Amino acid sequence: MERLTEANDEVQWTIHRYRYQVASQFTRDSDVVLDAACGIGYGAGILSGEWIGADKEPPDRFDALTVDLNTWEPTFDYDCFVGLETIEHLDSLDAYVAAAKRALRTIVISTPIIPTIHFNPFHKRDFTKESLEELFSDWQVVHYEPQIDPLLGIPTYGIWAFAR
Repeated sequence: MERLTEANDEVQWTIHRYRYQVASQFTRDSDVVLDAACGIGYGAGILSGEWIGADKEPPDRFDALTVDLNTWEPTFDYDCFVGLETIEHLDSLDAYVAAAKRALRTIVISTPIIPTIHFNPFHKRDFTKESLEELFSDWQVVHYEPQIDPLLGIPTYGIWAFAR
């Protein structure tokens, strides 16, 4: 999978930090927060609550779980599931969607909402606002925000929060 690193440009850092800031609005100090595909782990410093990171190659500086999000079935309880820029990378959605729906209170997801698989070799599938919401149709959308690409000037990503 692609990974945001310190070598990426500041625009991408700003956009990605913003997604975590949106997610943080749906976490509480008393929550257990599962950050699925935690990347290099900087969500730990933005999200409230007890942070549990999970990724196929978690950062050494954090105590995160090494998992395959295509097949992983968490065996612990968590209040909030955060999955930023992840679902479009997966070969199979079943385990990931099931893991998200195990959240006791909230799911926060972001993904591209325009076709990307034709130019991004790491993306396995494309989503629209409607197709992503259909995956979580048994949950209530409590927040949806399209993100305008600063270079293209059009909505290219969406971020959602779902509640039971």
